[in-house]
Amino acid sequence: MTNIDKKEEIRELKKQLKQAQRKIAKLQSDKESLKTSNKVLRTESKKKTAEIDSLIADREGTGGHGVTIPRYRHQEIAIRYAVMLYVYAGISSHQVPKAMQLAGLLWNGITDDIPSHVTVLEWVEKCGLSLTKGCMKKKTAEEAYSLIFDNSITVCGQDLHLELRASVEHPSHSLTQADVEVVRMKTGKDWDTEMIKTQLEQTVKEEGHDPEYVVSDNGLIMCNAACKLGLKHHKDISHSFGMFLENVYSKDPEFCDFLTSSMRHPKRLTSFSKSKSD
Repeated sequence: MTNIDKKEEIRELKKQLKQAQRKIAKLQSDKESLKTSNKVLRTESKKKTAEIDSLIADREGTGGHGVTIPRYRHQEIAIRYAVMLYVYAGISSHQVPKAMQLAGLLWNGITDDIPSHVTVLEWVEKCGLSLTKGCMKKKTAEEAYSLIFDNSITVCGQDLHLELRASVEHPSHSLTQADVEVVRMKTGKDWDTEMIKTQLEQTVKEEGHDPEYVVSDNGLIMCNAACKLGLKHHKDISHSFGMFLENVYSKDPEFCDFLTSSMRHPKRLTSFSKSKSD
């Protein structure tokens, strides 16, 4: 073999060595990438496993039949079962505890703590029996309705936005809880016109068509929200009358003097009220 042939062979071997080194480098890079991916997958797997174990522990801690509701000593399944017995089965509140005792005998652990008939009635009221009955009524797509909305009840710096749905047909009496349906409840801070408008838009979208009219107090953000949506707006007459009295009497000297005197001598005001009633 000549020197030229040896040089060509060495050059070819060096070329093959470089190619092998590049392949090794690529394989090492792929290996590191796979290690990273596997590490992420193991972390996610551990997290999911912990969540599943936590859910299983919660289920086992309540007899496997539901979770415990905060601030309630009874299980969720017990509350739901009692309300359904009263509402759907038509059992009286006094008979519900007996029915739950029977269920506890047939299905061990489903209702370990039997409530009293008074507690059953409280649960039914909190769950909204009128709303339950209202849901059973068949509603047509074009049924005319009205919306009553307001912001109230400030808790921890947040206001509750409430929307009630009512029929436009007069029930021949003042509206009661049974005549309205809660359609939206939302908490938030610093409510403005756009926030109110957004909530009303969502409700109208869910209902499928605009209400015949909306009712609220004279709050500026309430009025502006209804105006921006182009909804016919009725202002609460009791609030309007209260504002009228405030505008008339808040700066009236005689009335202001009366308020000042009544605050200084509240007993005199009480005596005056009793004498008028007698």
